[in-house]
Amino acid sequence: MVCNESNMSAFQFFHYYLDTLFLARNLKELKAILHDDLVGFGTGAGEVSFDIKTSLRLYQQDLSNAPNPIQYQIKKSKIQCLVEEKAYLFLGVLSLKTEILNQSLTFNHLRLSITATCIHNKWSVRHVHASFPTSEHCADEAYPIKELEERNSWLERSIAAKTCELEYALADIKKLAETDKLTGLFNRHNTDKLINSYINQAQLTNQPFSILMIDADHFKRVNDKYGHIAGDKLLVQLSQRVQQQLRKNDTIGRWGGEEFLIICPDIGGAQANKMAERICTQIATSVFEVNAQQTVSIGVTQYQPGDTLDSLISRADNALYLAKKQGRNQAVRADHIAD
Repeated sequence: MVCNESNMSAFQFFHYYLDTLFLARNLKELKAILHDDLVGFGTGAGEVSFDIKTSLRLYQQDLSNAPNPIQYQIKKSKIQCLVEEKAYLFLGVLSLKTEILNQSLTFNHLRLSITATCIHNKWSVRHVHASFPTSEHCADEAYPIKELEERNSWLERSIAAKTCELEYALADIKKLAETDKLTGLFNRHNTDKLINSYINQAQLTNQPFSILMIDADHFKRVNDKYGHIAGDKLLVQLSQRVQQQLRKNDTIGRWGGEEFLIICPDIGGAQANKMAERICTQIATSVFEVNAQQTVSIGVTQYQPGDTLDSLISRADNALYLAKKQGRNQAVRADHIAD
């Protein structure tokens, strides 16, 4: 429909205006049918226009806030001629449906009055007044838009808070899956993964690394004499004392029961064995709350080309067994064991 045709009736023009405003949502088409002296009143605070510049800004604001097509239905209407064939008044009550912020929005009672003129076969909108009668506000109406925006903002904050809680929960679950509950050290599964990563790195770069397998001597006697709670306390204190002897890039994990495993990157068996001897001395000379004197036995081995996780652990375990057999409270290096 072309709005400046001489045969366009007032009825056709007002429908053209409503289609352009609500369905097309096209500011350029609207501007073409707005008079330079347009004034009007909108539905919200500050929506009062005394000139075309302000009117265009309000139209733009409306299109930005509700860019999607608005389906409208005229529930009541009347067109009154003000000046013979030159000026007309449209009065109507409309219901509107659209989508804003991904939510359906309904207005059941938009009161609209529009004044338009037809001068030299050109139709122009001169005055617009839109309002919502709160006395006829229906329970199913999402009114006003500010409430919808606030509700949407609340939902976004709520979702963000729940997402944050979920991330913390997942972090806790991940930590539980990777660490030993009693000591806070890496658990056996995570220690295995770390050793395998060092094996892969050594195969590519020939970088040495060693492992120390530590066992608390006569630990069963502690549990039998003082109880398992006291035994757990001793294991925690042992892990703390051992960590004091480690380098910054060494890693200790709880291997299981009273056994711990230390991964020492960038050092060979000789240096790892010296570390193991220091640990033995430090533990033997420390005083513990439970079982005042405690010793440990340690098996030491260095990664060798072709090693797997099983072969590396097996050598360290054999060295540990020999340290136990030779009297405990000592470190034994695997490559010093005769075949």
